Amino acid sequence: MKKDQMYEIKKITQDSRENIRRHFANKFFDLYIWISKADNEIVSFQLCYDINYNEKNLIWEKGRGYSHKNVDARWIQTPILTPDGIFDKKSVAVKFKEESMEIDKRISGFIYKKLIEYEQK
Repeated sequence: MKKDQMYEIKKITQDSRENIRRHFANKFFDLYIWISKADNEIVSFQLCYDINYNEKNLIWEKGRGYSHKNVDARWIQTPILTPDGIFDKKSVAVKFKEESMEIDKRISGFIYKKLIEYEQK
């Protein structure tokens, strides 16, 4: 594996009968993705980025769209999400593309496409 590349965390608790959850990570990103068991379609993802310094969270859900949040980690036990409207999609998308080269291409391509499609509200 190349330095800084994302990898899949294989042992992950499944919390839904309808969807399969997968988790990919590295030192900058945490990506959680939900895939429909019925048709193998990606139905949702949560991309946490800059996880060690100024963590942000981009969520996309089929039929609902996007939300972008700041992760307030002062609450060690359970960090809380607070509004954060600024999302630098270009720099996050470029970094994601560079660091997701070794994960499932269908997933990395889908996430990259959604990052590029994001529109500021």
